[in-house]
Amino acid sequence: MLRLLSFGLLLVMNELLLRGSVWLIVYYAYASDVQQCGNVANGLS
Repeated sequence: MLRLLSFGLLLVMNELLLRGSVWLIVYYAYASDVQQCGNVANGLS
């Protein structure tokens, strides 16, 4: 029973880590895109 519980917890943690890393990557890509757009706008003005 305890082994099953710990295995389930491990799966949940793994899922959370996977989702978290994906969200982090998306966030960083978005942030760098916004920064690049800002740099381009500053260069044009």
